[in-house]
Amino acid sequence: MYSARAILLQSNSNPEKVCRNLFGPVDHERLKADCEELLNRTAEEAKKRWNFDFVNETPIEGPYKWEKVDCVNGNILCSNEDNGSDCCKRKQKLITDYYQVKRHCSPVPSPKQSCA
Repeated sequence: MYSARAILLQSNSNPEKVCRNLFGPVDHERLKADCEELLNRTAEEAKKRWNFDFVNETPIEGPYKWEKVDCVNGNILCSNEDNGSDCCKRKQKLITDYYQVKRHCSPVPSPKQSCA
């Protein structure tokens, strides 16, 4: 069985050169224009669907009513104007926040327990 390197050595006159351009040359300007067009079209569809301008982050007239709300983090209530503070950062939850901690009883009594 031949290794990949051996096959490359037999098939190419220059074994260090590997062709990576499988689909022809890339037109970077056209690719960038296509991406911009897709992004703009997606933003426009979302704007019409949700009556909100996501680019400028402003609501527009439509069926939905948008209101500013305060974010709640645990027991801390902070407004959205506090962009510089850390009060709205989300803390990692503990698994004990989701269930009650129960004591497990061992079938073998510990030395501290007495049999009465």
